[in-house]
Amino acid sequence: MIAFAYLLRWRIEKVYDTTKNKLGQTKAWANGPVAQAMQSHFVALTHNLLVLVLFLEQLRLDHGLTDQKLIDKRIEHLAGRAARAECRGRILSPFLRLVFDASQLSAQFIRCVRDLMTVGTRYIDAIPRFRCMLAAYL
Repeated sequence: MIAFAYLLRWRIEKVYDTTKNKLGQTKAWANGPVAQAMQSHFVALTHNLLVLVLFLEQLRLDHGLTDQKLIDKRIEHLAGRAARAECRGRILSPFLRLVFDASQLSAQFIRCVRDLMTVGTRYIDAIPRFRCMLAAYL
């Protein structure tokens, strides 16, 4: 359980990494506490909209689109952890297989969303282009 709690802590740090490096939020918009609070809320909202049911899960369910690069990376990571555990005579914790790391998004996925938002097309019209953009990054 301690190792699992550490893993969850690490995932929180990856959210901050996504915010800083992939969403490009490296400095505050303004100096005042109200502006900084607003920026924090907007960044958290953006991240949650990308990750949660509102977008990522909706793309998967309705259109079969997934961030395949992220899924492949996760499978490779779990296989490596399982191999290291087996070498030590241990097994991989079932918690690791149950919890999907939704806190980390690939930069490619974020770029696709950002690019499609700047084009200004309707959501349903952007799906074929989004599919092509995600496939190009694999």
